[in-house]
Amino acid sequence: MKNVSTIAGDFNIDISLNNEKSYCSKDLSDMMRANGYYNVITNVTRPNNVKQSTTIDHIWHNSKESPKSYTLQTDISDHFPCIILQETPRPSPVQKVISYRSVSNNRKASFLLHIRNTDFSYVNKKHLSLDIKFMQEFYTSYDNYFPIRHKKISEKRAKNGWLTKALLTSIREKHRLLKNAGMGISTRQTYLAYSTLLKKLIRKSKALFFEDKFKQSQADPRSTWGTINGILNRNKSKSSCINKLQINNETITDEQDIDSQRIKCIFHHNRS
Repeated sequence: MKNVSTIAGDFNIDISLNNEKSYCSKDLSDMMRANGYYNVITNVTRPNNVKQSTTIDHIWHNSKESPKSYTLQTDISDHFPCIILQETPRPSPVQKVISYRSVSNNRKASFLLHIRNTDFSYVNKKHLSLDIKFMQEFYTSYDNYFPIRHKKISEKRAKNGWLTKALLTSIREKHRLLKNAGMGISTRQTYLAYSTLLKKLIRKSKALFFEDKFKQSQADPRSTWGTINGILNRNKSKSSCINKLQINNETITDEQDIDSQRIKCIFHHNRS
């Protein structure tokens, strides 16, 4: 099978190593292995002080990885609960693409030199087509010397709209001062003074940013509450890592029911 899947349950077939004569044990193991599955539960799952203890609760897995597995010793049932621990890939951070113009002193000097050397004498003639020609030539030159670039920024950077370009430059300068202080090039007092001033500027910028946000959404309560939730960090997704539970013959997909079952499992586990 191409997709990673898990088959788990109370099979009532003992596949423990010390019980080779168990009913259908070899047939089940052969069938599962032929389809790429292997059992990750090897400990006793149903203890018995009178007869032989058995491993009749299985978790068959077909991943190339070797997941960790456990059995919980508890008196809730005569079977030990079985647990499999799988590593799931972390979701890639949300990124936003922003556009900006590449500006530098050299580009400014080259642009001004180009403008000075370009013949715009026809602008004095009052004619619409010449005005259009001038605008086209000017903006074409502007785009050539200050081209538009695109870059991806993290979700946090996109969210912190109050961090202006000047503040980001100051943050980099703060990091440089800290590095220099560690190397003995500058004093730590210089770094601390700069850092304190920068914190004040960031707080002021943040206050002005949200003040503008509230002014823009004065007539829109929904937008106002969106800004408030953004400040309180309430906009994060609350989706559960588990989107389906299989209990006996019942499939649970409702998020609240899943959370309820997870709480019950944690409660029973803490009791054991």
